[in-house]
This record gives sequence, C-alpha cells and structure tokens, in this order.
Amino acid sequence: MFPRSKFSITSWATVCTSLLLAAIVSRLALAQQTMAERVRGSATVSTSQVKGEVVQVEGNDLLVKLSTGDLKTFHVPETRKFHIDGRELSVHDLQPGTTLTATVKTTTTPVTVRTRSRLSGRVWFVAAPNVILTLPDGQNKQYIVKEEDNVRFTIEGRPATVFDLRKGMTVSAEKIVEAPDVEITADTSVVGHAPALQAAAPRPGVTPPAAPTTGALPLPTPAAPDTAAPAAPRPAAPETTTATPAQPAAPETTTPTAAQPTAPETGGTGTSLLLWLSVIAMIIIVIVIVARRKSAKQ
Repeated sequence: MFPRSKFSITSWATVCTSLLLAAIVSRLALAQQTMAERVRGSATVSTSQVKGEVVQVEGNDLLVKLSTGDLKTFHVPETRKFHIDGRELSVHDLQPGTTLTATVKTTTTPVTVRTRSRLSGRVWFVAAPNVILTLPDGQNKQYIVKEEDNVRFTIEGRPATVFDLRKGMTVSAEKIVEAPDVEITADTSVVGHAPALQAAAPRPGVTPPAAPTTGALPLPTPAAPDTAAPAAPRPAAPETTTATPAQPAAPETTTPTAAQPTAPETGGTGTSLLLWLSVIAMIIIVIVIVARRKSAKQ
C-alpha cells in the first residue's frame, strides 16, 4: 500500500507542475503578443529581353552565350518550356546553336511590414523614458521608450504616454514597427529558332531523292517507246552509226554469212582438190574391181 500511495503523490505533483507551467506560458502569451501584417502598395510592371545562343546543355544546366558576349549558366526547372519554331520543347531538347529570346515581365510591389507587439504588466519603476514592468511571469523587464518607437500605453482603457505612468499601475503597451519590403514576381517566356545548320541538314537529305527524280525523268520516257515499239532502237542504231562510216559494211558482211553455200563456190581451191582426189580415188577403185572380175572369169 505504501509504494502505491507514494506513486500517486508523485503523479499528482507532476500534474500540478505541468498545469502551473501551462498557466505561466498562457499568461505570458497573453501578456506579450506579436502580430505581423503586410500592407501592399501599388505595383509597377517592367519588361526586359535577354537574347543568347545555346552553347551546351547538360541535365537541367543550360550554358548560354548572351548577346553581350558573356557566358551565363542557368539551372532550368522541368516545368520551363521553350517555344522553338512553333514547337514546345524542354531544356533537354535544346541543341547547341539554338537562338533564344527570353522576355521577362517583372512585377515589383512595395510592401510595408507592420509588426504589432503587445504586452501587459505592473509598473515597478518609472523614470521617463525608462520604465521597468513586472510581467505576469514575475520577471522585471526594463524598456526605454522613445518617441520614434511609436509605443502606445493604455491605463484602465485610457490612452497614455510613458510620462503618465506611475509605480504600481497596471498598464498594457502596444508597439508598432513598420519596415519597408519589396515583393518581386517574374513571368518569363522563351522563344527561339533551331540552328541554321540543322535546318539545312534535312534539306540535303530531301534533295537526293529529288535529284534522282529529275535525272530519272528522261529514263522512263525512252523506256516507254522501247516497250511500245521494238523498231525504235533500229532507227536509233543508224543514228548512232551515222557517226561511223564502217556501220554500213556491217550489214554487207552479214549478207554473205546468210549465203553460206556460196562460200565453198567462191573459195573452192581447197575443197575442189578434195573433190578431184575423191573422184580419182573412186575411178581407181572401180578400175581395180573391174580388173579383178575379168581375171576371175579367165
């Protein structure tokens, strides 16, 4: 039973300590509050252009040679799009030599940051412009209140100054601090043109098929007469042979080749000897046969 009661006492002490700390923090928060607001003025818009040529692209890093001759590196986000020759490209699609024109629309808005700090406490000591307040957490804190600090005191709901404070008064103070600031937003659009070399590269690739078509135009025209009339090459032959006078002799040589039997008659020196020898041989054979028969009868 004793250990249990000791544990309950310890737990209650912990709970009470937590509640006390929470109360102190809440009172301190109520005693000293800070709020900030931003008061925007009239905005001004300016437009500028930056021109350059792509030198190198690696990942999302883009190296551009500006029109001034300077080299500048840009880290381009994935959401940035480039309008190149009417096409929407990402930074990974850019090629060296691509010309870029970036139009930057900058909106500048003046802003006044107004901070309101509020606190409350009891006057422990005052000797304007010095005042020491006892805050709700029991701590004494000294403040030097200047006219330019724009500090407003309230005593029992009535406005007051640091010179109206007296020891023992419960007061609340509000300090307003204004600081100038600027908000700048930029809207950038980038257009450009592909490099001239790349634009000309596809053209030679297209002209080779165009060149054969122009050279092939005369080829189908002779092919049509060849298929339509086989006699077409014959007149073409004399047209080509007109340059050489030996061509008419070609048909003369072809005519004797057609009359092959006249060849032995015209060139009969070799063949006539063979014929005469064969005739003489036949006569000799006949004479020998007749002589044998006569001898056989006798």
